[in-house]
Amino acid sequence: MEKYHIHLRTVLAFVGLIGLLPAVSSAQSATYPVDSTYTVKGSYEKMVQYRPDIVTALGVVDEYINTTPDVVYKSIGERKLHLDIYGPRTPGKKPAPIIFMIHGGGWSSGTKSHMDAMARDLAFNGYLAVAVEYRLSPEIQYPAGIEDLQDAVQWIAENGARYGGDGKKIVVLGASAGAHLASFLGTTENDLLPYKQQKSRYIKGIVNIDGIVSFIHPEASQEGKSAGRWLGGGRDTHWHNWTEASPLEYVDKKSPPILFVNGAYPRFHAGRDSLVARYQDYGTYYHIFEFSDAPHTFWFFYPWYNPMMYKILDFLDHIL
Repeated sequence: MEKYHIHLRTVLAFVGLIGLLPAVSSAQSATYPVDSTYTVKGSYEKMVQYRPDIVTALGVVDEYINTTPDVVYKSIGERKLHLDIYGPRTPGKKPAPIIFMIHGGGWSSGTKSHMDAMARDLAFNGYLAVAVEYRLSPEIQYPAGIEDLQDAVQWIAENGARYGGDGKKIVVLGASAGAHLASFLGTTENDLLPYKQQKSRYIKGIVNIDGIVSFIHPEASQEGKSAGRWLGGGRDTHWHNWTEASPLEYVDKKSPPILFVNGAYPRFHAGRDSLVARYQDYGTYYHIFEFSDAPHTFWFFYPWYNPMMYKILDFLDHIL
């Protein structure tokens, strides 16, 4: 573990890391509906009642990395979608592999800034980390958010070189709902869907941090209102969408290696073991790292942040 550099800043979340999001993005003038219920600060306030020892991780400071915030990768009328790009301060001899990062929030809330700490530490360890904004269910329903993410992958594959990245080496990483979306991008890259008419081979790995891989698996029975808002309706009325949006349905011999980092609640890795069984059948590399004591949203906080990052860096070293 000493080969990795995770020089972390930490502050207690009550200092006010991230407050409620405004109804209008600060990077643009177009207005759109926003669900601001999911924040790092709110997660801290809930969790500290049960774990008073937790501390929020912020990652390395700017002087150690290069940051390029709010790069526009897509416009829909006046609505613009952005990327935050984090890279090593000193470029390597070769272009850096790209870690494409997707925030969580039940497909309805959250912001790309939630990936800031991990992105900083990944950049400090030689990767080009890209945190992406995508449209959420208060604004528009499935499959628009996935289309945004597919467009963002295509954009960074084509434009990553100007930021020092290797567009042919992309790993998708997500947390919670973002982990589901990362898994979907990775498992469907070689599939044609009604809203995706072109295959690609950019994605070399998946990091799933406490996210489901199926909406229709028996273990996913607790997925209800939040999933339904995003998928256009409930499981009974919109079964097609619930099935089509499930990464497990697309696993094949071309699916990329995957790392699961999970907390203590089985609900948040619904379908994982079935996916792993298919990976075993195909001989595809996978790894599971599970915290026995970690609640959901553990990735924001010590004492879980460091061991999580070491596992992620180990996985990236192994597959890249």
